Amino acid sequence: MNNKSTRRNFLRNLGLVAIGSALGISGCEHEKEEYSNVKEETATVQDLIYCPSRHSSEINPTVSFDGDDISIGMDIDEVDFPEKWGVVFECEHHGNFVVVGENERHKKLWERMKKNKTYKITYRDVFTSRYDGDKLLGRKPKDYWFLDARPIESSTSQPVVRATSQPSGLELEAETGN
Repeated sequence: MNNKSTRRNFLRNLGLVAIGSALGISGCEHEKEEYSNVKEETATVQDLIYCPSRHSSEINPTVSFDGDDISIGMDIDEVDFPEKWGVVFECEHHGNFVVVGENERHKKLWERMKKNKTYKITYRDVFTSRYDGDKLLGRKPKDYWFLDARPIESSTSQPVVRATSQPSGLELEAETGN
């Protein structure tokens, strides 16, 4: 084997070792979006938000200079804002949980909610998790994924009065229930 070939092999192997070491030091870190199990909490509707859709247009004159040339033109700006619905819940831990959006799901939620009424809300936390291979290095809260709100029935029920027809005539009976 000649001296040049040995030297080339040595440098190639040295380069491979350096690359392998660099990869070994940095590992295989990556981020991943993850979700918690479904969580449930009691919350009261504090506010209902509705933003109607709107469209705006503006026409603005423009003037540009290029050496001795002057150009005059028009700039048209159009902006569309979609209709949005939102619900502000005050949770049992005294924080606010705000759900806002522009799709049919948000509209239906908004239509079902009543201000100052208490609901059982379900949601999942959304995290950005950082891993080195399979080892969890850390997790940061990113958002929450609202699932649903169900009304909580009042435990203090009012008597329901119902008229029934009996052979002896009209009688009233009372029962408790919702």
